[in-house]
Amino acid sequence: AALILFSGVNPAYALPAQTRFREALAKAEMLVSVTTALDETAQLCNIVLPLSTSFESWGDGEAAPGVYNLNQPSMQPLYPSQSLGDTLLAVGLKMGLNFGEVRSFHDYIKAQWQA
Repeated sequence: AALILFSGVNPAYALPAQTRFREALAKAEMLVSVTTALDETAQLCNIVLPLSTSFESWGDGEAAPGVYNLNQPSMQPLYPSQSLGDTLLAVGLKMGLNFGEVRSFHDYIKAQWQA
């Protein structure tokens, strides 16, 4: 694999040694962690990007089949960080992908909920 992206997981801690996870990582050209903490997996990565907490970012989800929720930030980020959605959008825009009028994850969520 050329790139492996980790977010919200810590397999270097959670997986048993016999899975040979660390050996498998050596086959990747680039390891990126988007995280709120410098955990065991993040320490193995080439790039670690700070992730905003759920208190600091927009989000949505499906808590149970047919039960949808919308998460609004309750505070400004304490540190220079951003949501995973904003990070992925920024990378996509730098790659020249077209997201229409969407320039932030907040824009994306508004557009999805209006659809």
